[in-house]
Amino acid sequence: MQYNWAGSTLARGIMKAHLIYNPEAGQLNGGRRVLEVVEFLREQGWTLVVRETKGATDVATYAGQAVADGADAVLVVGGDGTVNGAVNGLAGSKVALGVLPMGTGNVWAAELGLIPTPTPLHRPDPLAAARLLSQKQQRWIDLGRIHATTEDGAVKSRYFVLWAGVGFDAAVARVVETAYRETKRRFGALSFLLAGVETALNYLGTRATIQLNGQTLEERVVLIVVSNAQLYAGTVRLTPSARLNDGQLNACIFKGHGLPAMLRHVISVLVHRHGHDPQVATFEVRHMSVETAEPLPVQVDGEPIGTTPVSLEVVPRALKILVPPDVPESLFA
Repeated sequence: MQYNWAGSTLARGIMKAHLIYNPEAGQLNGGRRVLEVVEFLREQGWTLVVRETKGATDVATYAGQAVADGADAVLVVGGDGTVNGAVNGLAGSKVALGVLPMGTGNVWAAELGLIPTPTPLHRPDPLAAARLLSQKQQRWIDLGRIHATTEDGAVKSRYFVLWAGVGFDAAVARVVETAYRETKRRFGALSFLLAGVETALNYLGTRATIQLNGQTLEERVVLIVVSNAQLYAGTVRLTPSARLNDGQLNACIFKGHGLPAMLRHVISVLVHRHGHDPQVATFEVRHMSVETAEPLPVQVDGEPIGTTPVSLEVVPRALKILVPPDVPESLFA
């Protein structure tokens, strides 16, 4: 259902925005918090069109409609999956994207400094984020773009703002979306912990052929993460040298086989030693491709998308974003 929330017109600084709310994101009973956001933005002179999603593809569709409508900005109320949908509707346009966190995963909001580092006990506050973004500061950033293989053998392309994962993390995301969907809805990040333990017990990885920077690597891998951002899974700066506007992506290749390799990598990442681990290879890339002996699952911004083979590339200055006044400058080149 679509509502028109007409804000008072200002002589200057007015923002015409579409607010897209995902009622399936995060904890239950989020409607009241959305109304608080709408009321606040109206008081600030914003003109809003409020859209509530009904299906998985609605966010990208509604964001694209905002572009056609001549909006200045799209505000999404939800988590990283909702953000990714909006990214895929806005990429290449001049419409700015703002996130009002209320999802299970709110890594993008944490990356920008809109919320503290997410934890299972943290409840994000979309109204606090709206107060920060209402100051209308904007930056241009790069996006990643991935081309993955679907179950019917077709190629599916998708932009990502955080990261794309090949292997273990995508397998976890797939289990969450199937076996733990209701747990995710009720208990948030706990669903990923449960799915991670279940997946790790039987996960082996496979041999991969990786092409990047003019070279070909042959490795047995359990996980490949290609990042546009620094934060990963909410709590870890997996790629601290990543910059959102440097025209490249940061790739981490985690080598090994089975549970012992997974445990080693989890520990090294948690204690911030993966950058010194010979079983982890890191690269700055503009384009790369991955082929595997056995198909590995693939995710973008925490959402399953398909399997290998995949190719990935950076798309410079593809998205305008709204940022808080104190956004960390270390995110930018």
